Amino acid sequence: MPDLTALLAAGEFAHLARLTRSAVDLNVESLFEFGLQRLLDGVAALLQR
Repeated sequence: MPDLTALLAAGEFAHLARLTRSAVDLNVESLFEFGLQRLLDGVAALLQR
C-alpha cells in the first residue's frame, strides 16, 4: 500500500484521503453494497417519473 499512501499524501484526492481517515468501513463488500444501493435508488427515481 505504499503507492496508495503516496498518492493520498500528494493531496490531489482530498475527499478520498478524508475517507481513509474516517470511521467508514472501507472493505470491498460494504463499498459494493453502498454503491449498488445508490445505483438502485437512482433507477427507482427514474422509474417513478
